[in-house]
Amino acid sequence: MAEFKAMVEQAEALDAKLDEAERAHATGRATSFAPLDAFDSARALLIALEARVSVFEKRALEKDDDKKIYGPKMARRVLDWVARVREAAERASALDDELQPLRAARARTQCAEAHAQEARAAQQAEAEQHAAAEANEQRMRAEQEEERRLEEERRKRETLLRQYDDERHQRRMLHHRLATSEPQGGGGAQMERRLSLTKSVELLNKSCTATELCEALQVLLLLCSNIVAHPDDVQFRNIKVNNVQFMRSLGRHAGGIDSLLAVGFVERESLEEEADEPFLFMEEPSLEQDIDGWGRWFDGLKRCRDEVRESMDMFGITALPTAAKGLGWHESKERRSAEHSDCEVLHGQAGGGR
Repeated sequence: MAEFKAMVEQAEALDAKLDEAERAHATGRATSFAPLDAFDSARALLIALEARVSVFEKRALEKDDDKKIYGPKMARRVLDWVARVREAAERASALDDELQPLRAARARTQCAEAHAQEARAAQQAEAEQHAAAEANEQRMRAEQEEERRLEEERRKRETLLRQYDDERHQRRMLHHRLATSEPQGGGGAQMERRLSLTKSVELLNKSCTATELCEALQVLLLLCSNIVAHPDDVQFRNIKVNNVQFMRSLGRHAGGIDSLLAVGFVERESLEEEADEPFLFMEEPSLEQDIDGWGRWFDGLKRCRDEVRESMDMFGITALPTAAKGLGWHESKERRSAEHSDCEVLHGQAGGGR
């Protein structure tokens, strides 16, 4: 009985959906597919009911008393239900014929929407492909630019190293000539190893223009002043020869490296982390282990600073401010130079007050 009750409820739902489809068809616009939606729901119910109609009808028409399931009243209810379902099937068939033009219109609309969706998908895929190609092109351009930058840096380092090697070769030749021109016993061997600060400045004066000398002595004084101001900061006592600012302002000139050697820097061939990168380094004596030696070293630095300042006063050159703690020529990164109308130039170390 529970099954039959469910079948009756489905038949009622079927009639309701058919009524809805007929009303929508009678009052709806040609572009509205509401009748089809209601009809499709009704047809789904009809298919489910028709699958059980013959079963219930056979039970209701059973003549053998031993096989009868329903009593007379129940059998009549079942047969009425069967008639109702078949009547609904006839309504559905007639309505289906009336809805064919609308169904064809919906099919065309769905086809057009499918084509439009495919076109949008193709357009999106093309846009994504274009974006991917553009991103790939940008990545390749960035990689090429990075390769060009690295190559330019490599060539620049090689140029600076060649300049340094040329300067060192010329310096050794000059030292040799000066040493061999000294009388025997006149200290020629020491002269070959290192020029004095005074002779180095004289050599700078001969090899530089007025503007170049101004910049070179400013830088030399700045180096000495920075070390005196911050003797414990190793960054001010470490100069890479491939630093563009350093080589441009001081290192490339005859007498430039000599002046640093005279101050107390020494030449080294490489750093632990960067092989084949020559640099200049000044060792600080241990204040804890040799306070007297440290004092002599620091006093010597101050004498060198004062001697350079006296040379600048003689040439009428203005000193630059000493640096705040932190940045020096231990870095090889090229810095952007500033424009000046006089001889004061960017010294490559972070500026600050005295």
